[in-house]
Amino acid sequence: MCMSNLKKTTLIFCLFLFVFTCSCRGSNSLSADNWGSFTNKSKLYSYDNYYYSIQSIQDDMVTIQIYTSANDELMYEFEPCRSWDYWGMVWENDRYAFWIQSGDIGVFCVKLDEGEWIVDYSCERPGYIESRYDSLLSEE
Repeated sequence: MCMSNLKKTTLIFCLFLFVFTCSCRGSNSLSADNWGSFTNKSKLYSYDNYYYSIQSIQDDMVTIQIYTSANDELMYEFEPCRSWDYWGMVWENDRYAFWIQSGDIGVFCVKLDEGEWIVDYSCERPGYIESRYDSLLSEE
C-alpha cells in the first residue's frame, strides 16, 4: 500500500516537472521564425566582411565582441542585456552598424562613429531590418 502511494507521488512529481520544464522552455526561447531579421548565430559579418561579431553567453549575460577580419583584432566588447532577454543581433547592409533586439530594452543600434563604437538608442532602424515586435504587430 505504501509503495502504491510512493509511485503515485513520484508520477505526479514527474508530470509536474515535465509541464514546468516545457512551459519555461516555450516562454524563454524563440524559434528562428519569430526573431525577425535578427539571429543568435555565434559569428556574424558586417556588410563588407571587414568586421565580424561574436555573440556568447557568460554568467547569464550576453557578450558581443567586434573584431577586424584582416587580423582578428578585438575592437569593441560589451554586454547589451541579460541572456534571457536577448533576441539576437543583425548587421546593417551598407554601414558599420548593428542592431540588438532585447525583450526588456527593445531594439537599439550600435554603430561606428568617428573610430568609436557607440550605443545609439535614437538611431532610426532601416526598413529592411524587421524586429520580433514588427512580426507580432502584423499578426494583430
